[in-house]
Amino acid sequence: MRLWEGKEPQELLKRLHELDELTGIDSVIQPGQKVTVTATAYGSGLSRWTVDADDAAYRAPKIASGSKFDQFCAAFEGMTEELEADIYSVRVLAYADTQPYRTYDGKFTTRWFSIDPLDPYNVDKKTGQPVFKFEELVITQEEYRMMMGTKLAIRAGDAVYALLRDALMSTGRLLLDSSSVFKRSDENALGCGMMLAEALADRDSLKALTRGSGSGVRPLLAVMGSRYRYIPQSEFFKEVFKNIAGFGIYLIEKWSITDELTTVQAVLQGDPEYQKGFLITASDFNGTPMKVSAFGRFPNGAMVVLKQSSMLHNKASVDRGVKCLFDGMEEAFGEFDQFIEDMDVDAVFDAKAHKKWLRNVQDLIGMRRCRVPETLECNGLALAMTLAKDLDADIRDRNGLLYSIWNLLLDIRGGCTGKRKAAV
Repeated sequence: MRLWEGKEPQELLKRLHELDELTGIDSVIQPGQKVTVTATAYGSGLSRWTVDADDAAYRAPKIASGSKFDQFCAAFEGMTEELEADIYSVRVLAYADTQPYRTYDGKFTTRWFSIDPLDPYNVDKKTGQPVFKFEELVITQEEYRMMMGTKLAIRAGDAVYALLRDALMSTGRLLLDSSSVFKRSDENALGCGMMLAEALADRDSLKALTRGSGSGVRPLLAVMGSRYRYIPQSEFFKEVFKNIAGFGIYLIEKWSITDELTTVQAVLQGDPEYQKGFLITASDFNGTPMKVSAFGRFPNGAMVVLKQSSMLHNKASVDRGVKCLFDGMEEAFGEFDQFIEDMDVDAVFDAKAHKKWLRNVQDLIGMRRCRVPETLECNGLALAMTLAKDLDADIRDRNGLLYSIWNLLLDIRGGCTGKRKAAV
């Protein structure tokens, strides 16, 4: 975050002394937070200097989480609202700087470029340089954290909406046919703000989804285009749970809700060792699909995705409905049960005879150049559980790869013999 900038060396020294005098209670700088001073020399003086503080500490999303069903359902009440504003009342806000001291009640004083899409700036008649309007926002630490994600926001009338990262990417695809134009918004907020304002200038109104309520800063989840269909998460999960109930008694193990993503993990009651269940993710962002994944879990805690289905925020997906997401899930669970039955203590996997399989493992974990073992014979089920555990821990956050693990485990079954071998 930008604290100060200027040209005179004396002013720089004054500002650094002012920063040093601030107490921990008054300062926006947290203990251990990095402060960077940059000065550009020009002749015998300075052409420009800046004082910046690392704002990574203020970028964590707000999270609600738990394991109780009632709390999860209650969390959606009044969570998302639809916004429609006349373009004449819209202003794009791009981050400029932050005062280094807090207000008496602990708030942050920030300054933002205020860009009217229809009249973005004036031109100085003497210099020919653009002159921008500014707006000062006094916001809480939580609001500051939200707005520092992209350093862009939208004012619609009296309300301010922070543009979240995923919302900004989908807005780029919708308005400018490219999400890459906003990738560096945190480094060039004004430039990205100008592009966003220019794109909005061609529209009569702004239609968007927002979260939360009240007079403070609220997150903007999605700018809605003509093909976007809003799927209320409360209704989506009601249908999801209704379909899960068709598979038997289930327990919600855990859930979490952020401004970006809602995640629920539900486990079917049955075999306590080899468990089956569903992992559901949902988002209001345009371009982020709603997903339902069937998973199997081994006694060592390793989880493999057996089948995955998704629906987008468009008319075709809405017309098909949530029920279609569960097509083939029963068969996937049956295949998992059959896998466990086939991989008994007598199943032995010979790695030497299946070097191609090992290459697939190396490709998956990014170790293509490692040597393939000359020989490896082990119990197939033990190998499957160990591999699933290690890969699950290693690549759990990489999209789609948990599903690839299951395909590798099926290859183990295909490479097993009936020769007895002690478990590894």
